[in-house]
Amino acid sequence: MSFFEVALEWKGDMWATKLILESDLKEADSLEQGLAVDLPKPIQQQQQEPEKEQSNLDAKKEINELRKTAGTWKLAPKMVSQKNISTLDMLLLVCRATWKCHAERARIIVSPPQVLQHNLACSQAAFWAFELEEMVASALWKKQELRMMHPMDQDNQQLLLEHAVFFHHLLSCRATSLAAAHTMPPVRWNGVLLGSPAEAALARDTLLQEWELLLRLEAASLHTKGKSHAWKKCIGDLAHM
Repeated sequence: MSFFEVALEWKGDMWATKLILESDLKEADSLEQGLAVDLPKPIQQQQQEPEKEQSNLDAKKEINELRKTAGTWKLAPKMVSQKNISTLDMLLLVCRATWKCHAERARIIVSPPQVLQHNLACSQAAFWAFELEEMVASALWKKQELRMMHPMDQDNQQLLLEHAVFFHHLLSCRATSLAAAHTMPPVRWNGVLLGSPAEAALARDTLLQEWELLLRLEAASLHTKGKSHAWKKCIGDLAHM
């Protein structure tokens, strides 16, 4: 099971755990009232400067300080806040396609012929871009879930901004990673393993033409002085491949 599938399995469990933990506390403060204990001065200063970014080390140090000051059992239910749950829902929504595709590949593609077919689909039909399409559909077009995450009667501007920024960064990162993995040699050359001899020959001819253009670009880069027209022609030919 992927992280996303586990999160769905235990959806709502954090609120139930919070209810159980708070039922045993003598002084159960609401989330809006904050912690009932005094926070260390460094943490107070950090709360007074919300615009200042914190590193992972700073966040870990803050959690450790809060555990020492408030105690784990008093701190745990206060970490389950509406903002934290909304952030978790946003992460699950944006990352759903990546986790789902990864989990399905691990379950379905289990034999050498299946690996070959997957690589052929990625190299010949751009199947690697399917994950990117699913990311857009999941993060931006799940209207019912988006309405639940961002009710109209609440101010969700900051969370929407975080949603958009995180989606943009993840999509850029995955697009770069997938394109580099499936559109560059040697994975790029999987087309020569097509079952049909005619299709394999066509793919081989196309790859040889691309390789020739790469050699021309390399040669042109070594002799660019006075030959900019040759360089531009190579770039144009490569762009139309």
